[in-house]
Amino acid sequence: MVRKAGNPNWVKGYAPNPKGRPKGRYIFYPTIRWEKFVYYWMMCGNATQAAKSAGYSPKTATVIASQLWRKPGVQIALARLRRLVREKEQSLYKK
Repeated sequence: MVRKAGNPNWVKGYAPNPKGRPKGRYIFYPTIRWEKFVYYWMMCGNATQAAKSAGYSPKTATVIASQLWRKPGVQIALARLRRLVREKEQSLYKK
């Protein structure tokens, strides 16, 4: 009998999640580059240029930008920044 690599409980279906990730709410641990990417995207509006400005390689900036767009953490950070900007604008116009 050949022994398969990995946790045998996964094969039998005992583990709640085979990849070992917690289910439910996404926990966001931003990196400095992610935060810079979101900031520069808000400034210029171009994801590739934002990735270059955030410190990613110019050769891979297009690929990195599309990968960052798919990360829920980056989407959360972008939504937070947009909300902050909107609140600041509203407070300026109220005066």
